[in-house]
Amino acid sequence: MKSLNMYKFLMALVFVSLAGCGDDFFNINPPGDKLSDANFFVGEADSQAALIAVYDAIQKQATYQGDDFNRIENYPLGDIIVSTGEPDDYEFSNLNWDRGFFRLGNSWRAFYAGIARANKVIDGVSGMTDDQLVESKRLTIIAQAKYLRAIMYFPLVRLFGDVPLVLAAPSLENDMFPARTPAVQVWEQIKLDLMDASTSLPKAWSGEDVGRATQGSALAMLAKVSLYTKEYDQTIKYAEELFALNEYGLLSSYRDVFSDFNEWNEEIVFATRYQETKVGGWGDENEGQLNLPLYLPTGVPTELTNQYGGWGGLGIRDNFWNSFERDTDDKIIDKRFSAMFLMQGETHPTLPFTYDTLVNFTTGNFPGAFIKYWYKPADVNQVYSGQDIPISRFAEVLLDYAEALNEEGRSDDALIYINKIRTRAGLPDFDSTDKDEILMQIMEERRKETFYEANLFSEINRRGLFLEWIKEKREDISKLNLNKPFLQTNPILMPIPLSELEINPNLTQNEGYDF
Repeated sequence: MKSLNMYKFLMALVFVSLAGCGDDFFNINPPGDKLSDANFFVGEADSQAALIAVYDAIQKQATYQGDDFNRIENYPLGDIIVSTGEPDDYEFSNLNWDRGFFRLGNSWRAFYAGIARANKVIDGVSGMTDDQLVESKRLTIIAQAKYLRAIMYFPLVRLFGDVPLVLAAPSLENDMFPARTPAVQVWEQIKLDLMDASTSLPKAWSGEDVGRATQGSALAMLAKVSLYTKEYDQTIKYAEELFALNEYGLLSSYRDVFSDFNEWNEEIVFATRYQETKVGGWGDENEGQLNLPLYLPTGVPTELTNQYGGWGGLGIRDNFWNSFERDTDDKIIDKRFSAMFLMQGETHPTLPFTYDTLVNFTTGNFPGAFIKYWYKPADVNQVYSGQDIPISRFAEVLLDYAEALNEEGRSDDALIYINKIRTRAGLPDFDSTDKDEILMQIMEERRKETFYEANLFSEINRRGLFLEWIKEKREDISKLNLNKPFLQTNPILMPIPLSELEINPNLTQNEGYDF
């Protein structure tokens, strides 16, 4: 993540060691020789290093990088052709998920590991004196940690419902086997963290600090969370406070939003940041992200990507492909499609590559490549991409705002913001006076606008629309068993991972998973 990545990995290792054991655990050396809270949080450098370890947590493949969590949020909708070779992924797409699905366990553990780091920062920095770190800097560091804690609890509560609410750094004195906390309390804590963050974070950062959480980041998430808690007036309030900052806006080009050459443009409210690298180990133990080979089909030249080329690609089903609006000649007119997909016979917008039959298609019957995040080859000999991945975008805030306006009886105003999104996509204005029809159009805009941005299942599920949605949208609906007990709940909740049930006797399973 450019400057924020500096020394991140080393400090994360140190910090995890702090967060993982009690004061007397394996105390072989004299107390004065041991690294502890008392002698770690003694100045700004220590506090910033600990905070960077929290930012590191949201960069993991199982959190916001775009692998496990992203697949959980997308596979159930049936828009994507599963091509990973993982049997669990095919079952998940077919709505046959269970407590043993490995991606659920991966995300659970990764988010809670990040929460533990955030708790350590909040506790440690809160205990510092003015001589160690002035109050204004303490408040800003704590505010960032609270924002990050909130965005790690957010996926957990929306996917699993009641989850353990852990707000203190781990120690032997704490309950090592926390029970589940009612979801309403978790939502309340998320909002409290975000409200605290919004009062202490700056409107913007400069120089090497660009990429840290801002006031706008907190306000955008408050607006989003308020949709989940059905406090639509609060969504309106927080969105309008964000608008008043005059820091954000829609870019004229959808494709430019995600560009390597245009990071932290005015549409990015918050993103995970990465750095191109070939060092640091496999998987998460590095400064970059590995999404590019995951998304591209095999046969794409390595000199235009990285040393791996493509591993299989991300294809879409006909139901999604055919949902993009067309002209009378059956040509897709939605500009978002060509920004995201390169079809057979077409040339990449910025690279000397034409998608032809030499490419080994592994994306089912879809003759195209997913290029939403493919803008340039990695630097010479680089493996991991430095391309940032958005978590909050201004376009999404506009759709959240439109949905809240519609729920508050202001449908005419909602249409204005829906059509801002559609105008950028090159589409005619949408018009309706029917509240339910407007809601479904907002969800359809989310489907296109935020494709593969780790949110759509939860957005549809929070409105109780999942079964209705897939009955209309999925082409393979007749092959799916929709009578499973866990599909009858509202909202539909994922099973508590088996790996967690086996180590924590105080956890209980969600309704409908008696197997």
